[in-house]
Amino acid sequence: MKVQDQQKREVWKYHIKLTGSCSTSISASSSPPPATQPSASQPTWFPVTAEEGGLDPRRENLQRSLSGDKERRLLSVRTEFIGRVSSSVVKDLLDALLQHRVINNREMESIQIMPSRADKARELIDTVLKKGNRACEILMDTFCEVDPFVSTMLNLQ
Repeated sequence: MKVQDQQKREVWKYHIKLTGSCSTSISASSSPPPATQPSASQPTWFPVTAEEGGLDPRRENLQRSLSGDKERRLLSVRTEFIGRVSSSVVKDLLDALLQHRVINNREMESIQIMPSRADKARELIDTVLKKGNRACEILMDTFCEVDPFVSTMLNLQ
């Protein structure tokens, strides 16, 4: 099994031994194995680098708990943010997040092409939440500047 990025570069590879006709047992850890030669039972890890110097997009959201109070606070208003933020505010937030190198051009473009305002807002907040406490702080501070009314309603000030 292998995972490729958008440029078709291999970023992760895992050799799987299939046993039986219908059952497959795969176990993979969330961190690289010790520095040994890969075998059929060990994954081969390839580093994934952050493009354009953005905050670390490799942070796994499935197995980590939110480590900072800004992350928890932003997550607590996620649904209201999605429902209340306007399209023009989303555009302003994207510009600011790109300027602060929280997101890269590819992330910005993928959010901009989403069909609805709510989809853009959802992807924006979820992308930032995956990048950690500092990224959440930048989003919240910018949101308070760009839309003080809604940010006050969400108690983000």
